[in-house]
Amino acid sequence: MAGGEQLIFLVNHHSFESGGADVYVQYLAVGLTDMGFRVALSWPRHRPIPPLVTGNRGGRLRVILCDYSGSGNPRARFARSFINPWAGRRLRRLCDEISPEVIHFNQSFEGDGVDLIRSAVTYPNAKVFGTIHLKVNPPTANRWLARGKDTLMKPFFSRFPYVKIFPSRRQLTGFAEVYGNDGFLRWVPNGIVLPPIVSAEEANVRKTELGVSGRTVIGYSGRISQGKGVDILAAAFLEARRIDPKLFLLVIGDGPLRGTMAQMLRKDAQESSWLLTGWTSRVSDYLAAVDIFVLPSQFETGGPLSVLEALSMGIPCLCAPFEGVDELLARGAPLVVVEKRDVRSFTEGIIGLVTHVDQQRECIRRSLEALREEFDCRKMAEKTADVYFARQH
Repeated sequence: MAGGEQLIFLVNHHSFESGGADVYVQYLAVGLTDMGFRVALSWPRHRPIPPLVTGNRGGRLRVILCDYSGSGNPRARFARSFINPWAGRRLRRLCDEISPEVIHFNQSFEGDGVDLIRSAVTYPNAKVFGTIHLKVNPPTANRWLARGKDTLMKPFFSRFPYVKIFPSRRQLTGFAEVYGNDGFLRWVPNGIVLPPIVSAEEANVRKTELGVSGRTVIGYSGRISQGKGVDILAAAFLEARRIDPKLFLLVIGDGPLRGTMAQMLRKDAQESSWLLTGWTSRVSDYLAAVDIFVLPSQFETGGPLSVLEALSMGIPCLCAPFEGVDELLARGAPLVVVEKRDVRSFTEGIIGLVTHVDQQRECIRRSLEALREEFDCRKMAEKTADVYFARQH
């Protein structure tokens, strides 16, 4: 559907950890504005505004710098979101100021946003939506709260019905099994702003800039945190490097386990053999130097955005078969899959893919046109807008 004068307010309240959820909301904002909608995106004051949303979009995308009160401790967020009235009042003031027709909460479940949603559903002039990004019972930070969370969230979801949008069909099914389906559940697959395929010349330039000319670069982008399998990646890289000393590990991103990962690598490999970039807005520039992309994550509930980006650039991808990866495979993505949480399997996968990297790149190229159509953020935005404006009060 084509956009109009409706204002869509994307509430990006997940302000203490940058990661896939933040990237998702940027792509959604871009896709919606490209369709002609007006979009307001709230963004934490303490983090740089992403270049993706600062480009000229005809004045249709407004970034609102706003810090919602919350806890930086992942284990405290869920409880605090039930007892923090300030955030809800701040949201209502913003809604009165900008008068949105749609309010869409980014990452509306995993310990965040309960206070905001409670406030929004009483706002009389807007339809309310939320994207569920993580597992129904989370695998890491709030595991100790999982059972109590079910008890608390069931009445919350039944009392405050709003449309819940899932990037994974399997995740939607799992959510419905725990909380039931009140008729407000939808599945909209992820999409991204697709970077162009990397030429051999550009790859060589990027490698030269990094000082790794002639090396085979193993890449990862995303959060360096528990559940992302970075310990498996480090161990597999070190094992694979014993077989092929030309391997170089490039980790693009930041997170609480960055220091731990660096220490692990430093024990068995010189620092000239690896690089942890830290937070950067130049992810695709770094990816251009990558020969093989590895995603060792222990959970991916939607089509992994980092994998979509790497595939779009023509980079072979080695993954573990978790939910989002399975769905990418079902939608035709040419991924190489190895066993979950298994260092040896990842080591053998890296060496095997290095040996056959040209064949895998050709496989990606043959399917690239269809993949780029399937995973474009404008397609995600179109499906999301259909959900927004099909819902009846």
